[in-house]
Amino acid sequence: NAEYGEKQYLKSLESISKKRNKIGKQVRNLKNQQIQVEVLEKEYWHVHSIHSVDLRKTVEEERSLLRKKKLAENTLKIRRRTYLLNDAFHIWHDGHFATINSFRVGRLQSQPVDWNEINASWGLTALLVQNIADKLGIKFKEFTIIPHGNQSKILNNKDNNTYELFGERDLSIVKFFWVWRFDSGMTAFLKCVKEICDYAEEKDKTFKVPYRINNDKIDEIPIKLQFSSEGTWTKAMKCLLTNIKWVINWLVQNNDFVNK
Repeated sequence: NAEYGEKQYLKSLESISKKRNKIGKQVRNLKNQQIQVEVLEKEYWHVHSIHSVDLRKTVEEERSLLRKKKLAENTLKIRRRTYLLNDAFHIWHDGHFATINSFRVGRLQSQPVDWNEINASWGLTALLVQNIADKLGIKFKEFTIIPHGNQSKILNNKDNNTYELFGERDLSIVKFFWVWRFDSGMTAFLKCVKEICDYAEEKDKTFKVPYRINNDKIDEIPIKLQFSSEGTWTKAMKCLLTNIKWVINWLVQNNDFVNK
């Protein structure tokens, strides 16, 4: 019985030892698997981190490209509008005369331009200057330009008086009165152009219009017809349109200042 009991005991020990070895092997396998999982997990998070950075970069690049695309589209749209402005109001010269869309503005004894042509040029000039002001978001301080073809006017905002920006063919009866009103209108208009020139020069310190404007004079030449010769007035008008032409060219190159 003692011998049988000893054999059973040894068998139990052997069985326990086998189970322990089996469990130990399983534990070692689990530890190896855990190590492999940890390695894979580290690799996963490393790759995930790289992909996350790449994804953020891609998203940021995509957003940046979209912003640039939108900016380019807006710039192109503004440039097209500005170029259209330049094309719609073509300022040039014809000898002593400034021209806008081939209409001369000014008069000489040797070349008495008809008032219909002068009035047409004034109507185009009024419309052009108002368009430039709108594009720059400028509201004139003292006056409101009223473009109306060859019968354009300008309004004094303080007293609501309007002055003509056009002439009459028959000046025999009311010449003095008409010239005074026309001179007042042109002087007011010159002040509006000065506001635009000042705005451009303030925004861009490298930009200067060629002719200085001071009250009713441009390049020290009076814009008024009364007490002045037609030749002097014609020269003043040429300086005026030249300044406007320079502002348009500045607009083409500086679209950031254009009212969106």
